[in-house]
Amino acid sequence: MTEKKPYAPPGSRVEEVSTQSVLSSGAFWVRFYLSPVGRTSRLYYWLFGLLPLTLMAFAAGFFIPRTRAGIYYHIAFGLLIFWPYIVILARRLHDLNLMGWWAAIYWLIPVGVVFMETSFQLPPIAGSNLNFIAAMVLGLFPGTAGPNRYGSDPLGRKSNEATAPAAE
Repeated sequence: MTEKKPYAPPGSRVEEVSTQSVLSSGAFWVRFYLSPVGRTSRLYYWLFGLLPLTLMAFAAGFFIPRTRAGIYYHIAFGLLIFWPYIVILARRLHDLNLMGWWAAIYWLIPVGVVFMETSFQLPPIAGSNLNFIAAMVLGLFPGTAGPNRYGSDPLGRKSNEATAPAAE
């Protein structure tokens, strides 16, 4: 039985990629956080995407003072993690065989909640909470088995492996 690789760059066959060499290369991390091309498995989405970026956001909210000058730091931090968050969401959507543009809805949730506050009394944090719940739900669904229009399966499965019963 061949070892399954959790992640492979698009256009390469999973069995040709050494997991150790991919994870230790700086190019992997730059591509992981800056390139929306390809697919991201649930494991990588949780461990290297949602968890660290969310912890960084909580840390920024905790350590950056709530002053006029602190607002500029919050804005700078938000702009700094905006693109990596969009990239990771887009690649996770690609793994579900959906367009990455659906990630725009993820960022429109807080904006919609702000506009809803004119007619409903919602707490100010409601948009962020809905945003976080949407990101968590994305991490719960398994990706498309086998290759799809966005690249090869990051888990190395063939299309029929997900539906075929395991041979004993």
